[in-house]
Amino acid sequence: MILLTVSLLIGFSIYSPEAKAQSDPHERLNKEPFDHTYALYNSLLGRYVRDARVDYKGFLTSREELKEFLKSLGDVGQGEYQKWTEPEKLAFWINAYNAFTIEAILENYPVNRRFSLIGLFVPSNSILQIRACGTVSNGALPEGL
Repeated sequence: MILLTVSLLIGFSIYSPEAKAQSDPHERLNKEPFDHTYALYNSLLGRYVRDARVDYKGFLTSREELKEFLKSLGDVGQGEYQKWTEPEKLAFWINAYNAFTIEAILENYPVNRRFSLIGLFVPSNSILQIRACGTVSNGALPEGL
């Protein structure tokens, strides 16, 4: 759970650098309300997920759309978030986790076996082969987290 929270916080800081300059953390950076239908993300999933399998190679062609979705997650202000229902909050975190996981894989695509102890015990194309996924090492976190 800590890794999920840390990865999401890191992801938000990557995709929403304006957040630090924002004067009121309760306001939304983008003045349009958050899309709880997840239309853009659902469109991407509809194109690149079949039978619970992700076509990462195909996903690479729509990387800018994924980044746009990730940015929309980072644009959510605290005040806006606090007004959401519990199901809306849960959907937000599940979709954020999954979208940032896809982005981590795309950043390292194709995933190859790494030369380490863990690399010997997990499949060669597993997300655990990506050094930043599954572990947090000293110095891996931004200052202040």
